Amino acid sequence: FFFKQKTAYEIAQRLVGSEMCIRDRYMGYYNMGCGEAKRGNSTSPEPRSKEAVKSIIDNKIYFYDKASELCKAEHIFLNNFEPSVITIGGIVYKSVEHYYQARKFIGEGKFKEYREQIIKAPDPGAAKKLARQFEGEVKDPEYWRVWNEERKLRVMKEAIKAKYDQNPDLKAKLLATGDGFLIEASPKDDYWGGLLPGSANMLGNLLMEYRFFANKKNSSQLHQYIKSCLLYTSDAADEQRGVDI
Repeated sequence: FFFKQKTAYEIAQRLVGSEMCIRDRYMGYYNMGCGEAKRGNSTSPEPRSKEAVKSIIDNKIYFYDKASELCKAEHIFLNNFEPSVITIGGIVYKSVEHYYQARKFIGEGKFKEYREQIIKAPDPGAAKKLARQFEGEVKDPEYWRVWNEERKLRVMKEAIKAKYDQNPDLKAKLLATGDGFLIEASPKDDYWGGLLPGSANMLGNLLMEYRFFANKKNSSQLHQYIKSCLLYTSDAADEQRGVDI
């Protein structure tokens, strides 16, 4: 099985505005101090030193649904297949994956039937397999455009918030990762994963976003901190800067 690895620029072309902001926000956060600082105002915090930035970037934490030479067993809990019961909208889901896959289908009729079958799936893998099967039965390209460009990121953020808000033990373990740069080590997903060259690492970014606010509890602090520094640049799509959180 072979596939063409996409460049950072190619991946960037299919990231919508909010996705680019999240990706850039965390590449910026973890590269603070690399370059000349742009002072936003007199109260902006000092950018990290290059030594501090290097320490953070070197502290990569890879995670996936099973342990490997790259992924420690203690970090498996970060993946979406981790058994973690969550309740959203009065409905109980066995895992983040169950919720994410079920939310691909909104409305009544056959879509409601799809959701119910996915929710009842015995494990996350079965939920994902069912969703892929049902996706093939929805032929409307506009439906999937809306999902990809407007809904899927929001759905994942909802699921992550529920997972850690409702499971204090998992939240404590996430906070214990400290300043580690979280990377989903998917061997084939260049959107949610961050292992392939040019990957967006969106799942890792969302986890770091949740962790930051769970620690700091101050959105303006992150906003000012990012605006006080030059943000990471890797390709032409990174021209969008200074977007409010």
